[in-house]
Amino acid sequence: MTEHRLFPEGTVPEYTRPDWYAGRDRAPHLEQAAHTARLHEAARLVGVAFRQTGPTPRTVVDLGAGDGGLLTLLPGELTAWGYDLQPTNVRAANDERGVDVRLGDVVDGDIQWGDIAVATEMLEHLVDPHAFVRRIAEHSPIIIASSPWNETPEQHYEFHTWAWDRDGYAALLEQAGYEIRAHRTVGPFQLIAGVKP
Repeated sequence: MTEHRLFPEGTVPEYTRPDWYAGRDRAPHLEQAAHTARLHEAARLVGVAFRQTGPTPRTVVDLGAGDGGLLTLLPGELTAWGYDLQPTNVRAANDERGVDVRLGDVVDGDIQWGDIAVATEMLEHLVDPHAFVRRIAEHSPIIIASSPWNETPEQHYEFHTWAWDRDGYAALLEQAGYEIRAHRTVGPFQLIAGVKP
């Protein structure tokens, strides 16, 4: 099992704070070739959880929803909404994609939780992803998450704070009480589904 902290312990990188996102450009991941397959696989995992997990979940919250691309792919029977720190993403989600994305801090803020919590490409941006996954587990019995599987301290995206191999990523969810139901890779991303017993 491998897990890497990519910033000095005891520090808080500026790119982990909500104010850092205020002026950033929109991130249209659904239209970006590197992310399209990952988003479709995440939506598929949400659909599987919706159909196969009892009691049947009815609501989904996308934590770090970006411009709402994933929300457009979810089954229509689900009530879904998301949160993002970046105003440009929130505007695009609501105005262009027609999905419900709210400006908000999911780490420390008071948010509305769903039966299924989605955390794709956001855990690796946090100072304490372990505590955040435990927070998710307090509110949502199902989690769908994704992060890169192949980053190291020597080679990683400059704004990532953590990196995991497959075993390390599974351990991140298991430490919060989730049982792993699916875990696969799509290109450089690993996607995982966890359910509270």
